[in-house]
Amino acid sequence: MKFAGALYLVYLGVQTWRHRRELAGELNGGRQAPAGFGRIFRDGFLVGVSNPKGLLIFTAVLPQFVDAALGNIPLQLLVLGMIRE
Repeated sequence: MKFAGALYLVYLGVQTWRHRRELAGELNGGRQAPAGFGRIFRDGFLVGVSNPKGLLIFTAVLPQFVDAALGNIPLQLLVLGMIRE
């Protein structure tokens, strides 16, 4: 799996190198309206929810810190999931 991922990254790099002039033209000349807050929030949410590492942590690590005696388990998981280092 690691080897396939490495090959894919090499492929992306080669494609970027081959089409660099087209990409530069799009970045410099192509005027695009900035994305709105809703679009940015939605894209970030989708990336975060579909991240396998995040799902693994949420399902394997966080439940051991939940105390059923305190009640409202979904709220406890939400608070624990929002805490950052």
